[in-house]
Amino acid sequence: MDNIEYILKENTKRNLHKNREYDPQTGIGSYGERVRFEIEDAPFPLLYLPKPMLEDKFIKHLAKYKSFQKMYEANGLEFDEEEKQNCWIDFCEIRIKYDFEYYAYEYETIEDGVSGMMIPFKMNLAQRKFNEIIMNDLLNDRPVRTINLKARQHGISTYIQILFSWIQKVKKKRWNSVICAHVNDAAKNIRSMYTRSMEYTMPIGGVKYTVSPFEQTSNIKEIRERGCRITVGSAEKPESVRSQNPKLAHFSEVAFYPDTDKKQTTALLGSILGTMKLSGWTVVIYESTANGFGDFFQLEYAKAKKGENSYTPVFLAWFYNPNYNEA
Repeated sequence: MDNIEYILKENTKRNLHKNREYDPQTGIGSYGERVRFEIEDAPFPLLYLPKPMLEDKFIKHLAKYKSFQKMYEANGLEFDEEEKQNCWIDFCEIRIKYDFEYYAYEYETIEDGVSGMMIPFKMNLAQRKFNEIIMNDLLNDRPVRTINLKARQHGISTYIQILFSWIQKVKKKRWNSVICAHVNDAAKNIRSMYTRSMEYTMPIGGVKYTVSPFEQTSNIKEIRERGCRITVGSAEKPESVRSQNPKLAHFSEVAFYPDTDKKQTTALLGSILGTMKLSGWTVVIYESTANGFGDFFQLEYAKAKKGENSYTPVFLAWFYNPNYNEA
């Protein structure tokens, strides 16, 4: 009976967590300490903003009046609909510097798996759990090092792609990334995701960012406006991702990497990460579904759980996917 009561209690707790209100546009349910913020003449009059955002000079000024129009009038400035629109754009572009989830929803789009339409990127439950762990280090200026064991169809690769996009477009210039898939077809799919992301991303600061080949290479792209390179390759062709001096690294489906005398997983990772320092805003993410016992990924995940390496273990179980739940 005690065991049944524990299961029911745990199920209730998980359902409350799963069904809690979440709206990245207003900030309800988003990561971090949030502060209630009112702008009576904004598209969303009631917002919950990241606390550090309130230190911005423009936001401090706006907080005094709780209205764009009243702020203008108090400073003897003319106000009309065009100025109102400009104020909102300025506000949003300040916000994306502090609020990744807002950026992801308002500025990035993904292909809907059912309709094939491009839709805003609103994180699912698994992505939000993973995001909490990532942001806890990233926004506290600690290096991000995670190893993620996951069930299928959680969209973690999509999350990482958009996280890297935010860092490269909004936070850091000349901040190179490397994405290494397990096979060539997966690498091509990831590369196409980046291309679509750039095509549909809204302009930032009046600039529409573009991706172009870097020095006539097929696997390295460049965001020229930011000086950021994006290298996408596979463990099948390790020469495609070696020696790129990245600040951001995503290793996808690591448990399926070929591990032979000629293609050793440890040698591949060492060639990519050998020059990366343990400094703030550097990110290394290993992620994979399980694939047996004794491979590099399984051994490193086990070490992470014991605290024997520098990686934070993250387990994303099947029940985070709503498609696997019954009402």
